[in-house]
Amino acid sequence: MRRTFALVRYRQLVRGGEVRVDRLRLGGGVGTRGGRLNERMSRPLVWFRRDLRTHDNAALHGASMTATRGVVGAYVICSEMWRKHDDASIKIDFWLRNLRELSTALARLHIPLLVVRAEGTKQIGDCLLAVARAAHCDSLVYNHEYEVNERRRDEVVARRLESEGLRVSGFHDRVIFAPGSIRTDEGRFYSVFTPFKRRALQRLKEQSVELLPEPKCQSPIEVQATSIPARIEGWDVPADADQWPAGERAAIDRLRVFVESSIVTYSRDRDAPAIDGTSSLSPYLAAGVLSPRQCFVTACRANGGRYEEHNAGNGGAAQWISELIWREFYQHILVGFPRVSMHRAFKPSTNHIRWNENADHFARSRA
Repeated sequence: MRRTFALVRYRQLVRGGEVRVDRLRLGGGVGTRGGRLNERMSRPLVWFRRDLRTHDNAALHGASMTATRGVVGAYVICSEMWRKHDDASIKIDFWLRNLRELSTALARLHIPLLVVRAEGTKQIGDCLLAVARAAHCDSLVYNHEYEVNERRRDEVVARRLESEGLRVSGFHDRVIFAPGSIRTDEGRFYSVFTPFKRRALQRLKEQSVELLPEPKCQSPIEVQATSIPARIEGWDVPADADQWPAGERAAIDRLRVFVESSIVTYSRDRDAPAIDGTSSLSPYLAAGVLSPRQCFVTACRANGGRYEEHNAGNGGAAQWISELIWREFYQHILVGFPRVSMHRAFKPSTNHIRWNENADHFARSRA
């Protein structure tokens, strides 16, 4: 009889520096799994973060192309990081609902999603190592995140898993062009948007944007997906959550409706508060339920196959493409000028500005 196990609960068991998964159900019994991974196995562990989708997902696609014994997904709930970022309840609820949709989509591909908790960012590496050992994975793959805290976290996680013999690979997925691949003639990161946009558009003319397909259905494996909590203590379920339906299908439908009904007037209506003239796709892009490449390709089609405005084209589509390039530009800024995610000004000279922090003056300005 083939043994099956489900990850029932993750609990911190710090003994001599070791953190392990507690209570693994093994075909009806309860026990623990540990030890080094079999190097002959090829079962990647995909660490999902802000990339909650199966289509056009670089890390997931790469894992599925190299796996010989199945793929396992993991998501780490870390309340400490959410609090540091001051994430609101509506944002946490949106992520949890999209996690449930992602788990369902992955299950159809025979890819179980294991959702576990880490007390803090320092425990994430041990948490992922415990999951990898329990699921018999020999490598970790993920899509890069470019903020300073996230990059430091990923470096710590990579060192931890590599020290235990696991291979660790990162993919560029939140961008079309890897940060640093578009530079000035002097080899520096761009600090001004317009010349960055010109160079990006030139690159887009030279190479097409390709969308990665959803992975093929994998062979069934013995790992079972875990349940996903409906809420996390400290964050309430918002009353207006239905304004933002979860899942890739909802995101793609919203993109389609925007392109078919509003993108043509986007350049005119996007700044008018009384008009519903924007795409309303920012939450889906932020959580990675939709990729920037999917948006670029769809907008390009709406613009007659071009990325720029032209006589026979769609001015609204060209404007939206420009906004998407701005998102791209800022990801490059995060890498080239990391101080912007460290509570420091983009232009160092502005650090010397003396701000008026008089509470009475502020109150009078609101009167």
